[in-house]
Amino acid sequence: MRLLCPKCESPLRVISTRQFSKEVKQLYADCQTMECGARSVFHVSFSHFTRPAESDYKQIIKGYIKNLSPDEKKELLA
Repeated sequence: MRLLCPKCESPLRVISTRQFSKEVKQLYADCQTMECGARSVFHVSFSHFTRPAESDYKQIIKGYIKNLSPDEKKELLA
């Protein structure tokens, strides 16, 4: 992830972080331009998945199979 200074749009360097939770982190960043030198605070948070994790597919498939009728299960295994 590349962060830019909100003031001058130059690259920032993260100088410290603080973890609030598994999904939220606070970043302190310094502007790399000597003329600006602003220090900024950013909050980075998890929003949502765009696809399931590989480990979740097995559970999803089990749920589908569990809801099939006996005839549908036989057809699936044929």
